[in-house]
Amino acid sequence: SSRKRWLAASLVAGGLGLVAVATAVQLRRGGLERDRANRAAVTSQRVSEFLTELFRLADPGESRGNTVTAREILDQGASRIEAELAGEPEVQATLMATMGNVYLGLGLAGAAKPIIEKSVAIRRRVFGDEAAETGDGLMLLGEAEYGVGNYPAAEAHFTSALEIRKRVDGAESPRVAQALERVASAQWRRGNYAEAGAAAEQGIAIYRAAGEEPADLALILSRLATIRFSTGQHGEADTLMREALALTREAYGPEDRRVAQMMNNLGMTLTAQGKFDEAGRFLREGLALYKKLLGDRHPLVASATWALATMLHQQGRLAEAEALQREALAIQEARYGAVHMETAGAKLNLAWILADQGRCAESEPLAREGMADMQKIHPGGHYSIAHAQSILGGCLALRGRDGEAEPLLLSSYPILQKNPGGAWGLAALRRLITFYERRGNQAKAEEYRKLLPPAR
Repeated sequence: SSRKRWLAASLVAGGLGLVAVATAVQLRRGGLERDRANRAAVTSQRVSEFLTELFRLADPGESRGNTVTAREILDQGASRIEAELAGEPEVQATLMATMGNVYLGLGLAGAAKPIIEKSVAIRRRVFGDEAAETGDGLMLLGEAEYGVGNYPAAEAHFTSALEIRKRVDGAESPRVAQALERVASAQWRRGNYAEAGAAAEQGIAIYRAAGEEPADLALILSRLATIRFSTGQHGEADTLMREALALTREAYGPEDRRVAQMMNNLGMTLTAQGKFDEAGRFLREGLALYKKLLGDRHPLVASATWALATMLHQQGRLAEAEALQREALAIQEARYGAVHMETAGAKLNLAWILADQGRCAESEPLAREGMADMQKIHPGGHYSIAHAQSILGGCLALRGRDGEAEPLLLSSYPILQKNPGGAWGLAALRRLITFYERRGNQAKAEEYRKLLPPAR
């Protein structure tokens, strides 16, 4: 099948690519470079042989006509690597990293993490804590933690890899810029916007100075755009995202998942500016491209569906927004389970849409679930928890439970005001105004009404 061909190509390219990266770094070093190059060549050959044998499993003749899924191929390969290659640790570590990378590509971060952890442990033992190979393994482990929503651990691994790359490759190396982008991404997820922006800016400067490929620059420009978007700097985010989209199209052509991602990100930026017609074009085109490339049930399809639901919500098209948000939530729950950053966020967005329709009996349980999940994932005071508290407070107020609602509304607004998260800060402010108006406290309502931004 085309999925198995993709998997085979990914494994072979990934395995040999990891060897090639290590070789390139090693050849720049004096001393043992010839011996290391020879070892890398042997590792490359063994990786190729192992993967060729592994994919005999996908041959109907070898599997006796039974259908073999991509996940089954990966799972059997992972078991064989551990059992058969204990005496070849360099080959074993490379193949474990390759398998982990492909699990990640399939959206299976939970399955990827254990095998990547084993790969890193082997590399520490064989190459040492400060080796390039160990740093590359830590980058991959950071991606696994990021994929399961453990952003503090992801940031720690990315930062460790960054420091190794600075020592091994030099502070101005594009590989350092790559690590800076991942550090910035984890910091952004944790709501540390100032630190994230500084890391992204440093990486962009390195890429521009080195004259790097459009794809590398596009990715980190998009990251900085997302950070600016999260702090309400929508004009700068728009400019950065348009440059990132143009560079991504230049690098990959018009039909690539990374192009879809950039269109989705630009659509969200335009939504925040109230440019709904243009936003809708980008969001729908990006969603259609994702579905064409990835099918209907991929997490990236869920993210794009969620983004379109958000735009429709802001337009007041609540029934359409609800239908799309339910689709997104179903995909996220199936892929990530009940307690995950993406699932919790999707629950909260649906709770918000339902509350804005006056359906608080349905909204309240979702808001409580989403808030409880966010409290498990993030530290106290995180903007995602505050967003959940604001939604729940608004819902409780509509149900006449003012004593419970007011503390939630008051405690969440200052956090969301500092970390707007797009429309979240404005929505929290409006909930406070509505709350005090309904209670007849016009002085308090006017105090908050003065904080509203000028109408567009």
